[in-house]
Amino acid sequence: MATFKGWPEDFQRFFIGLELDNSKKYFEANRRAYEDSVKGPMAALLESLEPDFGPGKVFRANRDIRFSKDKSPYKTNIAADVGMGSKGGYLSLDARGFTVATGRYVMSPEEIARHATHPGLGDALRLRRWDDLAKVVGKETAPLADWEPLLRTYFR
Repeated sequence: MATFKGWPEDFQRFFIGLELDNSKKYFEANRRAYEDSVKGPMAALLESLEPDFGPGKVFRANRDIRFSKDKSPYKTNIAADVGMGSKGGYLSLDARGFTVATGRYVMSPEEIARHATHPGLGDALRLRRWDDLAKVVGKETAPLADWEPLLRTYFR
């Protein structure tokens, strides 16, 4: 089992260089830095999290450019999923920092059925629609304080 010791400083230099020269030539010339300073530590982190969250998976470095106007061949971050089911999340590292997020991109049929019958589903959907509208510049929406009683019932 690899021990996660953080990312060495070289990871940031690698990503800054990739942002400046997102080419196969740059990536191949710096592959050792990617393997040792970027991917290796991410794999070690996933391995250290596995006992608590389940197995993880590091995403590939190359981008799918088939339908994209941006033909840059490589992602300027490294990302991974860790865990499955009700535990786990998403990890991402780039030149500017580390992001951790939770949630599910795809739910199983059982999870969908459980959520569809949850008594708070309607409230959650109304709050989500309000949140989406509140982000539209110039759109009039009720103040967040109007949602406080509802939020208090779910988040005690």
